[in-house]
Amino acid sequence: MSGLENQLNLCSLNDIDDVLLNITRLFLEFLIVKDSLELLLDMITRKKRNLHHLSISNNNHIKFHAALIKLLESQQCLKTLEIPALWTSENLSLFLNIFHKISHSLISLKISNSIKCVTLFSLINILHNLRKFESLSLHFHNDDDFLNSPIPSSKSYKLEVLIFTEPADLWSNAGRTLADFLAAIR
Repeated sequence: MSGLENQLNLCSLNDIDDVLLNITRLFLEFLIVKDSLELLLDMITRKKRNLHHLSISNNNHIKFHAALIKLLESQQCLKTLEIPALWTSENLSLFLNIFHKISHSLISLKISNSIKCVTLFSLINILHNLRKFESLSLHFHNDDDFLNSPIPSSKSYKLEVLIFTEPADLWSNAGRTLADFLAAIR
């Protein structure tokens, strides 16, 4: 049997609304793209605003980005979030606003691909309850203005765990700046 024959269209289930009301953890993997996926994302966005854990797989399907953004915007008490960096330089402020909205509850954030150093620092400044941050690696290039700016150390940070699964470019001034920042928040 092919993979398509084994797929279940959740939107066609009776009482899917009741099922959605009871979930607190949602893991979305986009292995097969079907038309019902947008319907499911819309349904979750409307019906389930209090997810505690949300994981979105690496998604290269641009047509779902708007639906994923709406899903993230709808959440009110996320504790853990695993997502690819869905933002671009053009829509970064939109994502920072989303993170600001969930900053009271989010304690763990995993970005499944690389992140710019300036974006990491922005997230840490917004997510004041964040205890764990994980990403593939940091990008320091083209961050010269940011790297030469003062380190914000007047805030109280709760960050306990910072994980990068691939080596970062720690041979530049950026590595020293990151180390200084981490020392300042302690």
